Amino acid sequence: PEMMDAGIDSFKIEGRMKQAEYAAGVVSVYRSYIDRYLREVKRQRDSGKSEKEAYAAAKKGYRVLDEDMRKLLDFGNRSGFTDGYFFRKNGKEMITFRQPGHAKANESLQNEIREKYVRTSAPGAEIKEKINGILRLKKDFPATIELSYGNIWIEQEGGTVQPAQKQPLLPGKVKTCIEKTGNTPFEFENLEIEMDEAVFLPVQALNQLRRDALASLEEAVAAGWRRRLPEKPDAQGGAEMSGRQGTPDTPDRVNTPDRVNLAVSVESRSQISEALLGELVDDIYFDSSCYRREELFHCLREDVKAAHDSRKKAYYILPAVFRNRTAAFYKEKLQEFLELELDGVVVKSFDAAAFAGEYLRERMSVIMDHNLYTWNREAKRMLEEFQPLRDTAPLEANRRELFGRDNRNSEIIIYGYLPLMTSAQCVHANTGKCDGHAALLYLKDRYGKYFPVKNNCAECYNTIYNTTPLVLFDFLEDFAKMKMAGYRIAFTTEKAGDVRRILKLYRDTLKKGEKRVKEQFPNGAYTNGHYKRGVE
Repeated sequence: PEMMDAGIDSFKIEGRMKQAEYAAGVVSVYRSYIDRYLREVKRQRDSGKSEKEAYAAAKKGYRVLDEDMRKLLDFGNRSGFTDGYFFRKNGKEMITFRQPGHAKANESLQNEIREKYVRTSAPGAEIKEKINGILRLKKDFPATIELSYGNIWIEQEGGTVQPAQKQPLLPGKVKTCIEKTGNTPFEFENLEIEMDEAVFLPVQALNQLRRDALASLEEAVAAGWRRRLPEKPDAQGGAEMSGRQGTPDTPDRVNTPDRVNLAVSVESRSQISEALLGELVDDIYFDSSCYRREELFHCLREDVKAAHDSRKKAYYILPAVFRNRTAAFYKEKLQEFLELELDGVVVKSFDAAAFAGEYLRERMSVIMDHNLYTWNREAKRMLEEFQPLRDTAPLEANRRELFGRDNRNSEIIIYGYLPLMTSAQCVHANTGKCDGHAALLYLKDRYGKYFPVKNNCAECYNTIYNTTPLVLFDFLEDFAKMKMAGYRIAFTTEKAGDVRRILKLYRDTLKKGEKRVKEQFPNGAYTNGHYKRGVE
């Protein structure tokens, strides 16, 4: 009732990766309580009460039965429930500190929901397209699978097949794994398996191979029915979103094939000295997390001067979470901020963009980060009111989509540990205590991989980063053809030596045409993100 009275007219229930019984059961419970409350409001209105009185009376009599709460638990839960951020900003009670379970109970309830709502064999159920496949698992070679649908054929490579140390793969288990086509429009009519004896490949690698292959086949089939995207932006593209190109004292330089504008963002002051030494670096983006509020202006002034002394432009990345109190702080310190002689700011949210548009735009440039989506011309046009110097290409766009986009006013992130989540939950506080100091912690997943977590104490939020960095240096030729306005290398947790190594790798790739990414990141310790396969 409180949420409905606040004006919310739509509730979303997420059923991602859930069974149909779970989704149907949970929806049925919530639907019944929404309808029950609205019926009571109507009854009160029909009795002559005003709208305000009717809602108050309905709310007063609103109760959730224990048996329905029990139902929700029985449909499935991960170590119980939480009411999230509704009554609080964050807190330990919102986190599971033990391995989450997926408890289900009451099989008769599950059967009841299955019979009532889940009709997978009903007339009109989805008919899947038949495909054929050949899977090859040869020792010391990449796993490969060929899929065919009509006259369309694709081949997909996966991880390298290893000699089995203990338990070799069994053909039956492999076949079962590959034939799980899930929510795709395909199902196997015939699957051949050619595999050496005593070989091993992790199940997750087989699953990834299957997913990649089915996605590639679906894209190949759809390509025959899809409007072809232009190789070059048309005259109606987003070039009108030109903004102000540079500042009077530091005009923008024209890009050439072997020299393109390079921005480097830093999240630690220890990274700055190496970034300043980078001969190809044009812009330095100083993230707000580099500074404590009490030292912000003193330290940032030093860093801006160092950048300008090195003939590089200096930009400040406003906080990713830009609350009202954040805006109030920068508004109060506006004059000091303007006196820093920054070339511009980078904004990550509409809140920060609105602040920059109102208070900063007349004095400095505004760059839009990838969080502000400019996937297509309409999105770019909508953001023109902020008059950005440039935007950032979406991280989710793949090669084909980037070629179909107008990139003449965009930079693309070509290296960095990408943020997976920005959260008001503080891992540092929840695992110890809130001491107001920035920390670098790690979350370990079930595969033993570690995800860096940084806390921004001034703004009270956490950023969780991917366990491996995005590295797109091998595709610089593509980006030149896309007419990207610039590249960005984003440093987060790297040490000074790592900064030096990455900048050298970029220089050698650009200047000498050397492709040494695999050598510098052995054993696949990097990712191409969505560039090759897009969003799944």
